[in-house]
Amino acid sequence: MEVYKKVVNNYPKEDNVNLVTCLYLLDNHQRQVLTQYYPRWVKREITDCHFSKILCLEVQVFYRIIKEYDALI
Repeated sequence: MEVYKKVVNNYPKEDNVNLVTCLYLLDNHQRQVLTQYYPRWVKREITDCHFSKILCLEVQVFYRIIKEYDALI
């Protein structure tokens, strides 16, 4: 039982989930759409909800990907 507790305690906690990159989860089509629509999203020509639907992503995953994409640019 003690060994199990040690293994479970080594898994990343909720706070550390954002350390895992989500950009690698995108396929080629989604990456192309992201690069194409990102400037329009920055200019507020399209909404967050619409952009996440275009990418076929849930809103929470969309915001993580945008955060990572901002860091890369």
